[in-house]
Amino acid sequence: MRWQYPERTSYQGVFFSVPNGQPMECWIAETLDYTARYETATYNLQHALSFVNWLPLDPMYHDSEWIEWDEVREFDNDLEIIDPGNIHDSPLFKPGYFASYHAYPYYPDFVYNDAKYQEAECSNGQCTYYGYLQDLIAAHDNMPVVIAEFGVPSSRSSSHFEPGGMNQGGHSEVEQGDINAHLIKDIHESGAAGAILFAWIDEWFKHNWLLMDYELPTERNKLWHNLEDPEQNFGTVAMESRSIVIDGKMSDWPENTASVTIDPAGDASAGSVDITSFRATSDASCLYLRVDLSEALTGAD
Repeated sequence: MRWQYPERTSYQGVFFSVPNGQPMECWIAETLDYTARYETATYNLQHALSFVNWLPLDPMYHDSEWIEWDEVREFDNDLEIIDPGNIHDSPLFKPGYFASYHAYPYYPDFVYNDAKYQEAECSNGQCTYYGYLQDLIAAHDNMPVVIAEFGVPSSRSSSHFEPGGMNQGGHSEVEQGDINAHLIKDIHESGAAGAILFAWIDEWFKHNWLLMDYELPTERNKLWHNLEDPEQNFGTVAMESRSIVIDGKMSDWPENTASVTIDPAGDASAGSVDITSFRATSDASCLYLRVDLSEALTGAD
């Protein structure tokens, strides 16, 4: 992040101010102040306000992040800070101001690479995520901290790994639920003011770097559900319309399914099994193939 207005280091509003900070913090304070002034004047109401931050911009220093040979790399996630503590609310703003972060256990890498977090233990045992959360809460000087996003996806593939197994994907729905329960327990035990699980339903319109180059055409991405994509499978409610259940039963196959009847012409020797028909159907999540055989396969086959 490179500041566009480096000379702007303070802001004084009616409800919010920055005595000494960075240009971005001043802009955020001005936006918060505008929101509070508008709501107060228009509706004679005030609500608690915050802005969404994320871990690469937290106010702590992380030993495991570094810049090598003055080259900025993807893993240099400790270069800049947006500190909610530099923004102050005035006594005229009654509901209060709080910090909020999107905090996941698998990114950035310093969440599990910093040695001090590796020593932390929650009620479930050793847990780097809990160690990070403790550090984050302590860095905000009695300011309420809400974890505004957390969770893991139940996608087939994983795009980021965490040593404790709380990866960005690669989980069954049961594993997803167990990990999310673990995370919300960590958030509670760390002393956070609250938490918002991400997400209620799957979001088909999203994409992940692991697969986005193959979701073609890109403008149709939102029309189908990619079971491989971690970003599309965070939902605790599956937003999908599977037409076939893979259970060996044929009752859910529609009668008008496209099919090909095959006339066996192969080896008719004892023990051979012929394919008698081949069918295919699809929905917004999957392509299904049904192969009918002349007789059931046995273990020997």
